[in-house]
Amino acid sequence: MSVSEERLASDQPGYFEILERISTNPPRRYFWLHAMCPCGCGDEFTIRLVGPDDTEHEGNWAWDGNWSMPTLQPSIRRLVGCKFHGYLTQGVWSSAGDGAPLSPRVYRGSPSHQPSGSTTMPEAGNTPAAPAVEDQAQISNKSAAEAAAQPKPVQTVITALEAPLGYAKTHVLGFIEGILHQRHDAPHPGQQPAEVYVPVPGAFTLPSPQQVSDFVKSEVSKFGEALEAREKALEAKATASTEKAPAPSAGETGQAPS
Repeated sequence: MSVSEERLASDQPGYFEILERISTNPPRRYFWLHAMCPCGCGDEFTIRLVGPDDTEHEGNWAWDGNWSMPTLQPSIRRLVGCKFHGYLTQGVWSSAGDGAPLSPRVYRGSPSHQPSGSTTMPEAGNTPAAPAVEDQAQISNKSAAEAAAQPKPVQTVITALEAPLGYAKTHVLGFIEGILHQRHDAPHPGQQPAEVYVPVPGAFTLPSPQQVSDFVKSEVSKFGEALEAREKALEAKATASTEKAPAPSAGETGQAPS
């Protein structure tokens, strides 16, 4: 089974696993990040990593060696689909601000996050090829039946106008009902709610579909009224020019004077 065909333990946006493959001849370790897209679009991707003791440097992203709360460099940018662009730092996803926003349900690593383990390559001397990438990440083409069969985790997003006392601000952002929110985490493990999303003061607010529809209708109506007024003005000008034109003389009509 190739790296991209392995199934993740969760379909939560941003959930990730570090995969390891071992070649016996020559002795070599290979690493990949396999993850759900943090924006919540449902795509999976895999990217090749350069481990901390990797001397070949065949991957595109440097990995600090932390399995549960990894840090990757540089940023990860998808060039197709949702076009998410962001960072994975100490197991936490953040958006670079020029692609799809983070899902409010985005996963973040923790010390209890278990690595997927390692697998020895079946044929000695077979160097595994990095997954083919179109957008710096391979998107798994799941059938509609597979996607529908997967259980969707139920998670309630808690919002508040102000963060509760003691809650720590994070750099995780996401749009909730068109308003940009920032996540604040509970000060103690096990405290509920574990995270609260608070509106970002002065942040850009996405218009609702109804607001967009009303704006388009208003602009189309204004354009139609302006076009109608212009046509009437041209007609009035043409009528005035005809009324003011002098009557032709006998010579001008081509008739000989009597």
